[in-house]
Amino acid sequence: IDRTYYADGSYGEPIGYENMATRDLVEALYVLERNFGIDYTTTTHIEDMYQYPLQGAYSDGRIADFGDAGLRGNWGWGGNPFLWLTYRTQNPWTAHYSQPALEEGRGDLYRWLWYTTGLETKQREELVPSRHFPVRGAMFMRSDWSDESNILTFKSGPNSNHYHVDQGTFLLHAGGELLVSEVGLEHSRGFHSYYANLYFPAYDTQAAGHNVLLVDGDPESQFPADYRNGIAALNSWPRVRHSFAGWRFDEVEADLACVYKDKLASYTRSFLFVKPDIIVMYDQVRSTDGHFYSWLFHAEDNDGESSITQDGNRFRIERPQAYLDMDVLSPSMESVSVRAGVRNESFLQLTSAADLRAVDFLAVMVPSLGAAPEERNMTSEQVIFDGWIGTKVERGDAVIRAFFRTGENIGAPIGDCSTDAERFAVVTDRAGAITGFFLRGSEFVYGEVSFSSGTAVSASVAYTTEGMDVEVDAPEETDIAVSVASRPASVSVNGGPVKEWTFDAASRQVKLALPQGHAVVEIR
Repeated sequence: IDRTYYADGSYGEPIGYENMATRDLVEALYVLERNFGIDYTTTTHIEDMYQYPLQGAYSDGRIADFGDAGLRGNWGWGGNPFLWLTYRTQNPWTAHYSQPALEEGRGDLYRWLWYTTGLETKQREELVPSRHFPVRGAMFMRSDWSDESNILTFKSGPNSNHYHVDQGTFLLHAGGELLVSEVGLEHSRGFHSYYANLYFPAYDTQAAGHNVLLVDGDPESQFPADYRNGIAALNSWPRVRHSFAGWRFDEVEADLACVYKDKLASYTRSFLFVKPDIIVMYDQVRSTDGHFYSWLFHAEDNDGESSITQDGNRFRIERPQAYLDMDVLSPSMESVSVRAGVRNESFLQLTSAADLRAVDFLAVMVPSLGAAPEERNMTSEQVIFDGWIGTKVERGDAVIRAFFRTGENIGAPIGDCSTDAERFAVVTDRAGAITGFFLRGSEFVYGEVSFSSGTAVSASVAYTTEGMDVEVDAPEETDIAVSVASRPASVSVNGGPVKEWTFDAASRQVKLALPQGHAVVEIR
């Protein structure tokens, strides 16, 4: 229990193994507590284990996970793990799923032994839809809680049982349709069932079978990360440097260099999610020696035909219920390979020129539901400033600009913007009126819009018909100042009214203090 159930509400194996292990384990915990008075539920992280499936699954329980996971299984909302937590801890989140089954009289003996009714329940829609699980090293970045949502699942953390050598990989769903996949997930079709699969050790578990960077074409480009086992000498695994999980923006940056066999001096992979459907991917790779680099993107095939097509620098993954447009903006590729449907998979391999010591990969991904339209409704272009790489994306009535710092030019303007941020995004309408922005830093100015904080934070600001919604992740208590059109009538933080705020008429800024952690500010 102590080695596998983590403090952040996650588990040290893929989700199917968590379900299998926990449904048996809670029966044993019931026996120990009933007969011997031994409580291993509330004295361990068993009581927190519901949080990972709660955050990542669709309403029918389907959830994308890494390693020997499989995508056709699902989390059993009404099964023994949630049933036990509802009975033992009166958990309102699990009760939302377990009580309906009890009231219908369905289930086995444990439905009667652990019967509860009348509990106050909570629905996960109250929570921020995205979340980083730092102990496990996984992040769910989802556009909303609906079954039509886009969900990007990202991995960067320690190794564990049933894991693969796939640090930095990701999976992308649109409305439940898997767009960016990896090999070995479609177990039900028989080609990749790992117990009887000759490709399993040499391909399915290796870096080449996942959506990762390869160095010099080596399909085994990564070492396995160390296990989280408490031994100081064995703690080398990729870390997430920064993450932000919000209602309108998500951001994550992971340091992956340690698993690349000492070939890379530094390597970070980042995603910036402008909700609901603009995902900017940025890899910054540095080495003391020259290499060539390959980026892999896997997808399920379409009845033996490749699901991936190319049109210039745009690549499309088209599945029965959804499609993905991906514009690759940097670097210039030496070769592009689209593999046709073989063993129920397709994949795209993008390879750079040779002998590169520094390379920046930048791509824009836009998932959409339904059949792909004839007219593409997204355009993107690369935008470069001194010390910055970024993109301008036009989609519908919105214009999105997203930038990542590549060097030191603090204070230098980036077009209409000046900031000390490491990265930022600005959303405007076609006329140029700002509708929202995100930054990781302490100063941001865009035209007449400004934001500042007493320490570096991650923050998002959205303008609504009612006023402004501000979200801030702060490492410590801090003061913020944000520009407004006029003196507001009220300010609240995390749902509670705030009296101690000020309005500076000269600068037209609201100033207030925020606590450490994640704060949601409503300015009306």
